[in-house]
Amino acid sequence: MRFAAALLIATTFAASAQDDDLKGKFRKLGSSIEWLSDGHVMIDAESITRRLPEQKPADRDALFAEAQKRAAASKRLILWHVFRVPGRHMNRAHILDIYLQAAVFSDPDVAAFINSNFVPLRMASDTRLGIQTFDFVEPGFVFLTADGKVVHKADRIRTFSASWTLHLLRAVLRKFGTAPPQPKPSARTYRLLRDAKSAEDELGKLKGPHVERAWLALHRADFAAAEKALEGLDSPEAEYVRSLVEFHTAREGEAVARWKRLAKGDDPWAWKSAANLVTERDTLPMGPTLHSFEDVFWHPDGAYGDLPKDTRWARDDLKDTARRAIEFLLRNQRSNGGFEDSRYVYCPTPKILPNVFVAATALAAAALHDWRAADPERIGRAIERAEKYILDDAHLAPGQNEECYAHAYRLVYFSKKGGAAEKMNAIVKRLGEIQDKNGYWAHEYPNPFCTAAVVHALWMAKRAGAEGVDPILARAAAAIRSTRGESGRQAYSARRPPSGAQDSMARSAMCEAAMIMAGEKAELEPALKDYWGHLEKLEAVRVCDFHAMGQLGGFFYFHGVYHTAVAASISETPGDHFKRFREQMLRLPEIDGSFIDSHELGKCYGTAMALLVLKLSSP
Repeated sequence: MRFAAALLIATTFAASAQDDDLKGKFRKLGSSIEWLSDGHVMIDAESITRRLPEQKPADRDALFAEAQKRAAASKRLILWHVFRVPGRHMNRAHILDIYLQAAVFSDPDVAAFINSNFVPLRMASDTRLGIQTFDFVEPGFVFLTADGKVVHKADRIRTFSASWTLHLLRAVLRKFGTAPPQPKPSARTYRLLRDAKSAEDELGKLKGPHVERAWLALHRADFAAAEKALEGLDSPEAEYVRSLVEFHTAREGEAVARWKRLAKGDDPWAWKSAANLVTERDTLPMGPTLHSFEDVFWHPDGAYGDLPKDTRWARDDLKDTARRAIEFLLRNQRSNGGFEDSRYVYCPTPKILPNVFVAATALAAAALHDWRAADPERIGRAIERAEKYILDDAHLAPGQNEECYAHAYRLVYFSKKGGAAEKMNAIVKRLGEIQDKNGYWAHEYPNPFCTAAVVHALWMAKRAGAEGVDPILARAAAAIRSTRGESGRQAYSARRPPSGAQDSMARSAMCEAAMIMAGEKAELEPALKDYWGHLEKLEAVRVCDFHAMGQLGGFFYFHGVYHTAVAASISETPGDHFKRFREQMLRLPEIDGSFIDSHELGKCYGTAMALLVLKLSSP
């Protein structure tokens, strides 16, 4: 029943456009781990072709019994990798599975540790052992004893880190299993324990270049020291470290060229490189690195926790949370100035991606502008590059979905910058041109929530000196009022009846505020009450990528949070709301400093949105 994990994702990439050898390396992701597997093939439910692979029914009872038998014989815990929980909450769970396979399970040290200390089981969940939707969101790990008792669960993994995973595995063993034997002291073993001082002491005994020196520098984000340590080294491992340094210093073109050379080999570094080259049907690379999901940095001990349950690091320190989020954005800006980590759903074609990238880059620029005082010189350079990106019309896809968001969020940035009336006027004009005859804007279809988001941006632009806004606002307000129900509850789209309080909670307040911004009367306070009253439901679906709970889904999370916070800024009691928004945001940061809702929208988008909310709601 052993089954190489990589074969489970063999159907997820375009069949005709890739080199067969490269695809073969990609298929080997995670294959160093001695999995017991159900053979389940992950599929992309948003696939343009919607070709579903034929799958044989899995005897999961027999598989689970075999894992228990092996655990009893070896006196080990079972490590159950739950890569899929049945339900409609995730369309593209296979993307996260690939990120985990590439960044974590293909790491040679993680693979060796799992093989030596656990019975590894890779199996989709049914209702076995209470692993159900929303109680557990994939991918995640369940640790069990040989008699099937669950001792620990970690799910909602959205930062893919070999260091974090090794910390989790060791923590579980210390508390529930037999502690692994102490390895022979070496720079590598101390580094894997995140004991930098001992690793440095061991390296001090060695002469000449050593890849461990480069790893230590990279873990600390000291890129200059890492490059110096790599001088004279040309092993596949050293070359992969060099590619990571290149990527995180805005030289992704050099990193890609290096991955192409590395992928000609046949080892875990070749497999990881291949993952960053093979493309999905959305036209984007499959691997986690170019999408900012592979975390190779060390963080303060508090980020890891004693026995982590997910990859968040909830904080009380707003200033440091913002600093870490800023650092994440600065490290992940591309050489062209853009923030292009998103792989947002390709309905109806991948042609929408340029608009998504412009919208995310504009949000990042706005967020960095808000926090410019944190590091004026570095942030100033990043903003300058991002502004050039969003002003280059070659980066837009006119007439494609999401165009209105690209323009709206450019207005948000320029309204914060100030002194940009001419630029804003051109954007306002374009928004007027793509507004439909009923007053709506559409991301995929005409609807009140995207119309309200545009209104918020136009209102900011008007206050910053833009002209020609009022007639556009009047038409938009009429459209929003036509789909309005009791207490401001809004329809999901034009020509639909108003939704209930729960389904509408992430759009009611923003729509009420939009009407006020357009000079009309509205009931903002009841709408804000609906938001707080149903926030628990929105939190439950935050890291899902589809309509996980009725009309609520992860892709609505930061959209709803940010625009509801903007709405709260014109409410009767903004301070009371802002305190709650701060608390809400401080519960969410990932260990790498980022913020995330739907993985399709990406970490740079979520991080920018969170920084905007934190600044808006700061005391």
